[in-house]
Amino acid sequence: LDALGVNYIIVRGDYGYNLLNKRGIRHSLEDLLNFMSKLENVRLKAQLGSLYIYEVVNSEGIVTTSSKAVKVKYHMVNPVLYHIDVEAQTPFLLIFKDTYDKGWKIYEGRKNMLELLWEKPISSSLPYLGYANAFPIKKTGEYSLTLYYEPQNILTISAIICISLVTLVIILLIKDLICKWILDVGFIAYLVAKKSHYAKNS
Repeated sequence: LDALGVNYIIVRGDYGYNLLNKRGIRHSLEDLLNFMSKLENVRLKAQLGSLYIYEVVNSEGIVTTSSKAVKVKYHMVNPVLYHIDVEAQTPFLLIFKDTYDKGWKIYEGRKNMLELLWEKPISSSLPYLGYANAFPIKKTGEYSLTLYYEPQNILTISAIICISLVTLVIILLIKDLICKWILDVGFIAYLVAKKSHYAKNS
């Protein structure tokens, strides 16, 4: 369940369970609840009337690996950018337990979103267990990786263009205002100088 990213299991007590297993033996609601209580990382969180809410205790988090021998620590910078520290003695699969999307990529080192505009990924997402993302990583040793949702580049580039255009418009407006002000000040200075010239001559 942890590998699937399941956080909660809800069992309806009013459903009238009459489950048939492979051997043809029928199981009741009590059998199902007894089975749930024996699961290692599952505990009853609450019972609301006839609903039984079980919590799956995820020990690994959203970023994990296919090998228990590989250690990973991750930090979510924002929803599209994760920094990951790795200690690996063998190649492994890095697993990101979010809905599969081919837009997720792995980059070497700790990168920010602007650096990732020009970086080439070292690994692309593959489907894992039918829903998650997996990245084959061949490098061993201690190093850092960046997990990034590459389609975000379109929004980043759009934001850079918008900010640049707004800045350019503001500069052009300010430039026009400053030029007009200089011309006005110059004209006023000219008139004052002309008036004082006539005052001296008369």
